[in-house]
Amino acid sequence: MEIVMTIRKHSFFLRDFYLTPFNCTVYCSFHHYGETKDRWHHHDFDELVIVRSGEGTHVTENGTYSIGKGDTFLIPFGRSHSYENLRDLRIANLIFRKDAWKQKCGDLADSPGYNIFFENSTRFKEEFRFHNRLTLSGEQLQECERIFSRMRMEQSAELPGRNCMTELLFLNLCVIICRSFSSGEKTRTSEISDLSRLLRFMETHHSDPLKLEDLARTIHRSVSSLTALFRAALGTSPVDYLNTIRLEQAAKELRETNRPVSAVAFAHGFSDSNYFSTRFSRRFGCAPRVYRARQKNQAPES
Repeated sequence: MEIVMTIRKHSFFLRDFYLTPFNCTVYCSFHHYGETKDRWHHHDFDELVIVRSGEGTHVTENGTYSIGKGDTFLIPFGRSHSYENLRDLRIANLIFRKDAWKQKCGDLADSPGYNIFFENSTRFKEEFRFHNRLTLSGEQLQECERIFSRMRMEQSAELPGRNCMTELLFLNLCVIICRSFSSGEKTRTSEISDLSRLLRFMETHHSDPLKLEDLARTIHRSVSSLTALFRAALGTSPVDYLNTIRLEQAAKELRETNRPVSAVAFAHGFSDSNYFSTRFSRRFGCAPRVYRARQKNQAPES
């Protein structure tokens, strides 16, 4: 399968017609695409898509790939996409806001499946996502169809607790998706599972003096195997990715505190403040002190 890079200059903004107007946290809708292509668009909510039947091509900012019955994927807030080469494509759209939903998921949010699908899958290159995509079985899809039906019934009914029931049904759907990653298809999910576990480890321990060998050991791989996996999935090296996490966390602290720049650098894994300033300037286009001043809308001290 060839993944084709797609560049679109103008993305139509699809605003929220459901969550805010209906005062709900999740909404289920069905779409039947009879045309040959969909409009290139983005939206201010997260979207869980499950293909009910038919075929087509999913076009994203990072590439395109074929989709068919049972394929399940996440479209993050603000990410532009569309569908093309449509052949009677029917999908279920579950719109929600992931950041607000995570706290509702309880121990599900700590599961490998949640970490793979909801947290990390959208970071991966489209080719890697395609080869590691989630396709629900016929039995799982039938169970999802029953959930869709009940969600849509609750949405249309003027009954007490309809939003509560809709949320519970969506949580049931999330459990099906997360559990599917531990249902026995270990070969299909081993790479994406290892990588998701490592990314979580890197975020949690980014301030530690981690070496490439430490990262490889975490998921029981060789350094060469880990490097190849990172290149295939993320288009970068493990060290560069780790430094990106460190810089983003450091930038967050610069925005939110008055802690000295050198202390911020040390707190986020940089033992040399000059090296930190060089890397920071390369990523954000200005020195840390200038960045902090701009974020606080004031001139830097001379």
